[in-house]
Amino acid sequence: MKVIPASSRSLRPPEFRRGYEGGFIDAMGNGLFLPGSLLYLPRAVDLSNAEVTSGLTVAGLVG
Repeated sequence: MKVIPASSRSLRPPEFRRGYEGGFIDAMGNGLFLPGSLLYLPRAVDLSNAEVTSGLTVAGLVG
């Protein structure tokens, strides 16, 4: 019988990996979108920084 060290064993089934991967992709998307929109929108749409941040805050709270 081969003993596998606890550090190399996965305690969760492989299906949980999809959830982690999806969460990582979602976090990366948000992390790239928010700073990019804060730089782009004030120039492209001629809004102030306060208007852009307020709009993004409301959009984030609504869902």
